[in-house]
Amino acid sequence: MSALSSKRLRTYFLVSIVTGILYVSLNRDSKSTYQIIDGLFAAGVLPMVAGLFLLSKSMDAFDLKAYAKDKLNKRSNPSFGTDSSDSSGTEEKSDTDAAPLPKKESAPSFREPLLVGVIFCLASIVSSMILL
Repeated sequence: MSALSSKRLRTYFLVSIVTGILYVSLNRDSKSTYQIIDGLFAAGVLPMVAGLFLLSKSMDAFDLKAYAKDKLNKRSNPSFGTDSSDSSGTEEKSDTDAAPLPKKESAPSFREPLLVGVIFCLASIVSSMILL
């Protein structure tokens, strides 16, 4: 289990703070208490979405999609995976044979953006209980 990266944590905190400040400064329709609560929530949602994307990437969800697409292409076009130089056609690849996908470098850690997103969303909930 890897530790949290302080540089990535700081980056996500800064992006969240800037997002919250922009949201509060551009949203002039509601009361100031609602602006603070909404700004904290908007600041938390952005890194949380990024963290969930990185989590799905680390769980190889996108590799599964590529594998399924390759499998469907082989079923719909039988000559897709066969060698065209073999004219006898007696040797066919079965659908159960699957070439392993190449190993990719590990995805960036999803812990930092999820942690920052949860902190700002909890701050939004707590501020809504206090301010309202």
